[in-house]
Amino acid sequence: MSDTMAPQTVRRQARDVITALGEAMIELRQGPGETFCAGPGGDTSNVLVAAARQGARTRYISRVGSDRFGQDLRALWDREQVDSRTVTVDPDAPTGIYFSYAARADGTRQYEYRRVGSAASRITRKDIDEVNWSDVAWLHLSSITQCISVSACEAAFHAVTCARAAGVRISYDTNFRPSLCSAQRAIAYVRQMAGMSDLFLPSREDLAMLTGIEDIARQIAWCVAQGAHCVVLKDGARGAWVWQEGGSELELLRAPVVDAIDTSGAGDCFVGTLLAHLLAGQTLHHAVVNANRAAATSVTRPGAVDSYPHAMVAASGE
Repeated sequence: MSDTMAPQTVRRQARDVITALGEAMIELRQGPGETFCAGPGGDTSNVLVAAARQGARTRYISRVGSDRFGQDLRALWDREQVDSRTVTVDPDAPTGIYFSYAARADGTRQYEYRRVGSAASRITRKDIDEVNWSDVAWLHLSSITQCISVSACEAAFHAVTCARAAGVRISYDTNFRPSLCSAQRAIAYVRQMAGMSDLFLPSREDLAMLTGIEDIARQIAWCVAQGAHCVVLKDGARGAWVWQEGGSELELLRAPVVDAIDTSGAGDCFVGTLLAHLLAGQTLHHAVVNANRAAATSVTRPGAVDSYPHAMVAASGE
């Protein structure tokens, strides 16, 4: 695996912040029987918590309601040392919620969302214009941010444009949600973002749903055809496939074999850990190895954020 990404990631002196744009939510999680308990969720918020637990400086751009759920999320970010000064409290809209129903035998869960008209769906370009990019190394977002509303979609593209102009790297996770957005609409966003990203993070499942392509090599070829320069193709319990422009051939980096009890938020844990280790100067290969380890750890514990590990020993040059 080529280390061409490594020299460009050792910039802790001037740029040492991972910033994410998106929607944080409250998960109402079904436990034993019919009982539900509340906890934090939302893919981009999860990514930042995972990165912060690996020692990275993190910052969030979002909106939450002035309700109890919004207060709970702000308390989470304070505890996890995620800078939330660029999170706007919207008194006229609620914090989004979703229901997470009991895990299946393989640890996966079923979800039902209540996010229409949420505070985060009211994100606009103005929220982006107030961001200072001078210390930001990475901007992370996903198709969810683009699908929650027209204004959030415009804000997402505006953020990418502003960040790129400021020399910030872009990380993009497809994170396709059929219940939120049509495949036709989502793939239009994904096509645009693949070529605008420094790190493109689709999953095999997402690409199969969006493109109809099942074969791994053909999925990577599709990503490259959209202009992707670096692809980390998430493949669930198997690990991740890594392809880098100018590097060696496509490589599968396998995840540790574990007994999964809850896969909720594992992909976000993977991404946050990956970004944190790239920021710390790890090569792409070793950052993915560590991300696999963190995600594998997370699925052996219940919950999303609560299951994320704290600082792990970085993979050595194996």
